[in-house]
Amino acid sequence: MRKCVGRREDLIIKIRLAERALGLYAQELKREKIEELSEIYNRLYKDMKARGILKGSETVAEIERISGSMAGGTYLLGEMRGVSFSRLCSVFGEPARYEGDKIDAEWVLRFGPAESGFVFTLYNWKNGPSYGGPRVESNLAWTIGAGEISASQIEALRGALKTLLGGSYSITR
Repeated sequence: MRKCVGRREDLIIKIRLAERALGLYAQELKREKIEELSEIYNRLYKDMKARGILKGSETVAEIERISGSMAGGTYLLGEMRGVSFSRLCSVFGEPARYEGDKIDAEWVLRFGPAESGFVFTLYNWKNGPSYGGPRVESNLAWTIGAGEISASQIEALRGALKTLLGGSYSITR
């Protein structure tokens, strides 16, 4: 394995650029290539974290998409505004789609490592075509759902989403 060289700040910028590139090109790449690039990114990230190159608030957000069946038990945590459907798709891939429900699109995600992280959801609630609203692709308001999580986990999630997506956040609990 090659040794990381250069200043820590330069390496952090490079890993964040790689993360953004994965999101931006996700729609254009074949699934196999996305998985290959994600694996390379994850190895680089874990290596940098293990070496102590990434510390505290400098760490890159650990958010991954998971199976929709793992979303059971999430409920309103807050709202996210100013983030487009296309931005969410570029970062997290295509959402699960529903028809005739109060939700038209949903992403089921995990924040943090599998053993200590938590499941959360991003979805439109009663503001899309299934509920008489405009196309979900024009939506800029999304609901954040989660199970029971601590105040520190909420703040960490808010910071990670802000870093990855921009926008503004209103957490209700």
